[in-house]
Amino acid sequence: MFTFTSSAKYLASRPSKKYLKTIGYGIKETYNLTKEEIAAYLLKKPGVYGNYEMAEIIKLFE
Repeated sequence: MFTFTSSAKYLASRPSKKYLKTIGYGIKETYNLTKEEIAAYLLKKPGVYGNYEMAEIIKLFE
């Protein structure tokens, strides 16, 4: 477990689709972004970048 104040380096693991869906719906509710905008945002994040494709994430919100 890491805290926000930890100076330790970590490798982000691939988040589950269920987790991405939960985060994505929170973003949608808060910022009213399109599913494409949400996917683009998530794809830049550690753990998501390189482990998911844009179409795969968009499909979570259909």
